Amino acid sequence: VASKMSQQIENKVKKKRVTRLINLGEKLKEKYEEQFDNQVVDVIVESYNPKTKLYKGYSSNYLEVSLKSEKDIKGLFLKTIYHKN
Repeated sequence: VASKMSQQIENKVKKKRVTRLINLGEKLKEKYEEQFDNQVVDVIVESYNPKTKLYKGYSSNYLEVSLKSEKDIKGLFLKTIYHKN
């Protein structure tokens, strides 16, 4: 196990690496989401938040999508236009 090896990396080096990886992941996510902006996507609606009055679901491309609807659409598979926040 790596934690028992004699040559350990300093905690501040580990934290710096983790921060860089998190930032890279966020940039890659942004770039991925941008390619679907204003595109029609298929969404399965999974939940409703009464505080925000929004339904939330995920597209077949793993994009998180928020929807407004007067009808109960939870559990439905819908086509909608994706707008990146």
